Amino acid sequence: MKGKVKFLIGCLVVLAAIAVASPGMALNIVVFLLSFVAAGGAALFVHELGHVLGAFITGRKVIKFSLGPCTLSIPQKKIIFSWKNFYYVGNVLVDVADFRDEASYERNNKKQSVIFILGPVMSLVTGILALTLLKNSFDHLVVTLFGILSLAMGLGTLIFSDGRLAKTISDPYESLYYYWNILFTIPNVKEESLKFLLLKSETYLFDKYIGNKKGITEKFTDLFVLYYSKYFSQVIGRERINAIDFMPFLMDDLRDESGNRHNKMIISHILCEEAMGWSLAGRQDEAESLYAFVQEHGVTEPITRLKVETVLKRSVELGREYAAQRKALVQNNVFDYYEEKWLKERGLPGFK
Repeated sequence: MKGKVKFLIGCLVVLAAIAVASPGMALNIVVFLLSFVAAGGAALFVHELGHVLGAFITGRKVIKFSLGPCTLSIPQKKIIFSWKNFYYVGNVLVDVADFRDEASYERNNKKQSVIFILGPVMSLVTGILALTLLKNSFDHLVVTLFGILSLAMGLGTLIFSDGRLAKTISDPYESLYYYWNILFTIPNVKEESLKFLLLKSETYLFDKYIGNKKGITEKFTDLFVLYYSKYFSQVIGRERINAIDFMPFLMDDLRDESGNRHNKMIISHILCEEAMGWSLAGRQDEAESLYAFVQEHGVTEPITRLKVETVLKRSVELGREYAAQRKALVQNNVFDYYEEKWLKERGLPGFK
């Protein structure tokens, strides 16, 4: 944040210097910058509209539409303004259709691919139109910039982001990472979809790593799938995911100071889930030892530490603080539906 502010101030200083030295040049630069911002905003808006069109075609509901610092929340029917969202530029959050078997899962994957790909397609089509038909009728700087930026955005997202996601989502196992992420993001809980996703994740992890447990530390997305599988298994009381013991390899990877930070963070969260499970099973000393190990070698967020310490210490004060922070963070989804009930059933203080 500070670096970006300094960059902005630097740009303003340069513009001020140009204005003093050459007023005519400064005016041209200001006109260009304003045209660039207007064209860029329009190109981004049209790109995101492509994703909305994809949702409409596939019969899916749009939950949030973000553009710069503004987010339109459809369920809440209000516009949320936050500078924290500015750096995400643009985003469309679309609901996931229910799936409970392979057929419905594959149908959902195809629909999601359409939603991903229509963003770049919309950018490319409007970019070509702007530089041909529109430019012939309205030969204006904004139109030219809009066409160029739309083409750049279309090609860029097709190659590096949306296009890759469309390809990834077509793979029934590579898509697990996406679905765990999205199902814990949308406000309405998809109970059957989560259960099916857990079964599919278990099958995938067992088949791939039963003979090479250490291999999971080399792929972030699979670590992510393991984390959410363990988390969801714990809150619904299912033990199958623990049939493969990844613990020694995860701990070895965490000890390695040269390891990837993102991997360390997700491994830390997996071990925290394990520590809480041990504590609730009466293995308190082992749980505290494992948590101390994570604190020494791992990377965790404050809310994760708060949750683990709530369970390990059985603290009323920590429990209430964790409940308040988690609800504010996730706003009535998996926490309210599963986790809070799970904590209450185990008699943890603050969740009576």
